[in-house]
Amino acid sequence: MAQIRRRGPNNYTIIIYLGRKENGKKDCYSETFYGERREANMRAAELELQFKRRSGPKKAAMTLGNYLDKWLNGISDNVTPRTHEKYSWHVQRLKPLVGDLQLSKLDVLDVKECLKPLNSDVAPRTRKDLYSTLRSAMRQAVDWGILLINPLAGLKTPRMQKKEMNVLNLAEVEQFLEAAKAYKHYPVIRVLAVTGLRLGEVLGLKWDDIDFVKCTLTVQRAADCRRRILKEETKTESSRRTIELDQETLSVLAAHRETQKKEKAVPFRKRDGLVFHSQDGRPLREGAIRITKNRILKKSGLRHIRLHDLRHSVATIKLTPVNL
Repeated sequence: MAQIRRRGPNNYTIIIYLGRKENGKKDCYSETFYGERREANMRAAELELQFKRRSGPKKAAMTLGNYLDKWLNGISDNVTPRTHEKYSWHVQRLKPLVGDLQLSKLDVLDVKECLKPLNSDVAPRTRKDLYSTLRSAMRQAVDWGILLINPLAGLKTPRMQKKEMNVLNLAEVEQFLEAAKAYKHYPVIRVLAVTGLRLGEVLGLKWDDIDFVKCTLTVQRAADCRRRILKEETKTESSRRTIELDQETLSVLAAHRETQKKEKAVPFRKRDGLVFHSQDGRPLREGAIRITKNRILKKSGLRHIRLHDLRHSVATIKLTPVNL
């Protein structure tokens, strides 16, 4: 039953009695309303109806995991396939942690406790995305009338600790590339090391993007490393750029092209003109490049770095192709 208390001119507090909590104390929802008494009465009736719907047996038993599945299905027509796939992956990651929580009894502190494993199990950016997806799903629950208020409105993403860049100096890059020559993915590694391109940009290169006469490489697209498909667009408009290549890198690419022409595993029509492709004609797997990178580091005796650190190594030492 709703209770309306007048606080001042056209200012009311609406209180909805929801029953008793587990500790025996009253469970109430309160809301400040500005307007005439008649409008406050209408708002109180609306709140009572919404709480009655929310507390129905079916919705009361709904878990957060059940709701997230419904949410994915409900938004499928309103987002791009790529965005929906990203949300689906997030939900798969979230459900083992918070999927069993009762939707009608969600509490920020309980959810934060359940999400603690993310603080050590995933990268800071991934953790931020997971929190963002969960908050978006809860906002949608309010819009759909499943929840009256967003119980996770106060859920904040743990502060991201900025990782210190672990870059290589010029001598170390040369040492790294010398060791890389023993591996089949050396051409990919070399292009990454001398250009500072993102991995997706390198894996999205086509032979038409490389001008062996002008000694240049033009970035026009990127590969989606996870789905192994081409995105006919770069990360930003400024990402479309032309980069000079040194003669040794051009020689490595020319030799790679000749080797590629001799390969019979992939019909030419399925190669899509990619400079670097796997046996099925699709962009190389990101994991294969990372494994190769780690083996090269071990072989060369260098400290561990990420592929992204290799990109920043180029920027930090202002590496020019002629040096290599």
